[in-house]
Amino acid sequence: GATEGAGQAAAAKRSSEMPLAQKISIGSPIQGKKIKTGPVMASKNAKAERFKVFQVMGDGRCMFRALVIGLALSKGKFVNKRSEEFEADTLRIAAAEGICRSRSIQDHKFADSAFNVKAEYGSVDNYCSLVKTPDFWGGNAELMVLSEMLEQPITVWRPEKEARGKGKGFVPIVYYGTDFMKPRGDQAKAKKPVNLLYSKGNHYDLLVK
Repeated sequence: GATEGAGQAAAAKRSSEMPLAQKISIGSPIQGKKIKTGPVMASKNAKAERFKVFQVMGDGRCMFRALVIGLALSKGKFVNKRSEEFEADTLRIAAAEGICRSRSIQDHKFADSAFNVKAEYGSVDNYCSLVKTPDFWGGNAELMVLSEMLEQPITVWRPEKEARGKGKGFVPIVYYGTDFMKPRGDQAKAKKPVNLLYSKGNHYDLLVK
């Protein structure tokens, strides 16, 4: 009906507003109905788990690089260093586009992220000028947006020793896109999260089983 047609038109408009996100070779922007994908804080008593640490270059792109590698590995692909940097910058720009548009679009699906950066940077405009630089550090707001754009669950972990003073494992601190962990539509299997390690106060690596 008319409502369905309007919804499709709105989805098409959202897609046309997202040119750089369309170029991400390891995922695609979300289309269709909105689902709850906001961050969920892990319990302070969450069980520690063991992973192998896949070390990521610390050049300011580390969070985006870790995501690129994790997304590629989840699809059985390997990313060389040149592609890794390009894809990392593409993810950063795609997240920035989503957030920076939210300042002028009421009820935009990335409004929560825009609110987040306003609280952290004083204004969305301040954020939007900073995020354009390649050495900008990604964080909570970008993970919120990218989890939804890529329809990908993401879990951020900390070293157990940093979080609890002892232990050799890793403890979860926040989950993004938890609804994407459930089978939906023609998706037969639930998606596994990309596991990021946040350590030393400013660095992201990738965790793999």
